[in-house]
Amino acid sequence: MKYQTARNVKIPTSIKYPTRLATGKMLTELTVRRPKVGDIRAVSGLNTEAEQEPAMMARITGLVPEDLDEFDMVDYKALQDFFSRSSAVTNRVSR
Repeated sequence: MKYQTARNVKIPTSIKYPTRLATGKMLTELTVRRPKVGDIRAVSGLNTEAEQEPAMMARITGLVPEDLDEFDMVDYKALQDFFSRSSAVTNRVSR
């Protein structure tokens, strides 16, 4: 999987295990944007990491947490990897 540094990137180009969204639409491709400071602030008030992470993933994908609940773990792991890489680049730049 190739990662880009543009503000909006598609990752993965196709989802391994398509997911039916609450809207009834079948999700076969995911658009993800790089996280912003405002995203961190928005989820920081949630009590646990189990609440914060899906809320953050929902913000950067435009999906709702309930849609993410239906993701196969392979696809969710790819999303986590994207987020980790985005954060790592931010941490290296800010030092």
